[in-house]
Amino acid sequence: MIRRLEAGVMPLGGYNGQRGAKLPEEEIQALRAWVGAGALAPPRRGDVARPFISESQVLHAIVQDLEAAPKANRPFLRYFSLANLWNASDVDTATLGLYRAALGKLVNHLSWKKEIVRPAETGLANTLLRIDLRNYRWNDQTWDRITAAYPYGAMSGDYRREAAKIHELSGAAPPYLRADWFIASASVSPLYS
Repeated sequence: MIRRLEAGVMPLGGYNGQRGAKLPEEEIQALRAWVGAGALAPPRRGDVARPFISESQVLHAIVQDLEAAPKANRPFLRYFSLANLWNASDVDTATLGLYRAALGKLVNHLSWKKEIVRPAETGLANTLLRIDLRNYRWNDQTWDRITAAYPYGAMSGDYRREAAKIHELSGAAPPYLRADWFIASASVSPLYS
C-alpha cells in the first residue's frame, strides 16, 4: 500500500474512481505531513475535544471503585466500558448517552427481576458503568457464559497486574466488557438465549 501511495497510484479503483489514476502530488504531501504529525484523528463533529482515556486508566478506575466498595459486595460487581467510544473521533457526547441508555435497557431486559436497576456510572467521565449481578438475578455462571463469547478480553503484559488485582478483588475476568460489544452481542442469539 505504501509503495503504491509513493508511486501516486490509488488502490481499489484509483483516485476519484478512475482506475490507475495517480493521486495528486499536493495530496501525497498532505498525507505525508499528516502521518509525520502522528496521524491524529480528525476533530469531532459538533463536539468538544475530549482527553484520551487509556487502558491503564480504565483498569485503575475499576480497581479504585472495587477498593471503595464493601468487601462483601465486590464478588458481585462487574464493569462495562465506553472508553473506546469516548476515544473515537466520530462518536459525539449525545451518542455516548444513547449507549449508556441502551446498556441499561438491555441488562434490565435480560434480568430475572421486575425492578429496573440502571448501571451505576462511575469514573472517567462516566465511561465506566458498574452493575451488581444480584440486581439482575445473574450469577457467576451467567457472567461466565457472556465472557466466554467476549473477543476483547486478552490483556497485554502491561496490564496483567491490574487485571489480576481486579480478579483478586471481584473474581471478574476479563476486568470489564466493552459496552458496545455487549449491546450488539447480548441482544441477539446465541447470548440472548
